[in-house]
Amino acid sequence: MKKIVVLMLLLTLAACSKKVDESADGAEGGDKNWPGAIAVRLDPDLGQSMELKSGKTVKLLLSNKSAESVAFEWKSDDKCGKLEYDKEKAAQAQYIAKELGEDCVESILIKAKGKTIDGTKTLSFTVKGDPEFIFTIVRPETVPENWITVNDYEKTREQKSVTCKRNTEVIVEGKKETNSEDVSADLTLNNLGGVWNTFSWEDGVCAVDHEIEEAEKGVLTLHYDLPSNVDYCGVYDDLKPRTDDCDITDKMDFTDITHITFIGKSVGGQDKTVNLELMLWDRSVRGNQGAAKAAPKGFLLTSDWQRFAVKVDDIIKDDAASRKFIKSVSLRIARQAGEPTEGYVLIDDMALVAKPESK
Repeated sequence: MKKIVVLMLLLTLAACSKKVDESADGAEGGDKNWPGAIAVRLDPDLGQSMELKSGKTVKLLLSNKSAESVAFEWKSDDKCGKLEYDKEKAAQAQYIAKELGEDCVESILIKAKGKTIDGTKTLSFTVKGDPEFIFTIVRPETVPENWITVNDYEKTREQKSVTCKRNTEVIVEGKKETNSEDVSADLTLNNLGGVWNTFSWEDGVCAVDHEIEEAEKGVLTLHYDLPSNVDYCGVYDDLKPRTDDCDITDKMDFTDITHITFIGKSVGGQDKTVNLELMLWDRSVRGNQGAAKAAPKGFLLTSDWQRFAVKVDDIIKDDAASRKFIKSVSLRIARQAGEPTEGYVLIDDMALVAKPESK
């Protein structure tokens, strides 16, 4: 429920002209012939800073101390929220700030019209954004520019023929040599050109299955089968192509990557926890092998789509060197005691979030 705070702060034209008028420079209408007998009462949540928290709702009141009847009109472009008022009770209005990820400047034009009064006043303020609010939106209307889509599971479903080098070691006259030949391989490639596929451990098996009734177009439908509590499986995305070697990918530098985010849900009436991991790159590591760095806690997938995000700092912590050697990102599914042996999860929109200034 949005919190509406009753207005306490009384600002007359003389008292607020310096703080408010300066912030309104250049706004449509400006301040013109505004009568000193009409006071603007601002919500304490705006205060002298003229800043409003993302998602807040505030009231704006006009106090008419003049000797004549005055009609008021409020106008706003609603860039950062929504202005509401009743024309029959136009001496008061409320402004509902949007939930935003970035700061946004809003201007509200107030018109006052009476027998001798004909003036305008502009209120300008900043709606302060919350950088992590975006992670509460399942599917943003516009993908932020600093998001790097790893896999949208729509254009990446079909295998593609890729030419890469197959390197094999041979012994020639007692010396180890490497034979290299160009070969064609059919691989599923993500949006970055890296290989994506399922992986399994012990008797656990994960498989892509888009034929079930609950499957949705353009998302990954993953079936897991985990006979015992030591089994696990999942899906991984290499972050670089395999061109120089069919089995070895290059590394990605995560220095400017702040978060990893994806959306997911469970189907079949049972919740399921998935764990996100980063695989570290090593020249000797082939395929999906390697040392893994796991997020501090798993993500609980329910019957509703949710967006999940984790800070890279929470996975790699203070290991600055490891940030420069990231091979892949993966989602791992394990079985807890008492859980069913198999089920389905839907995954979509795996992305890396970069620092805005680095993208």
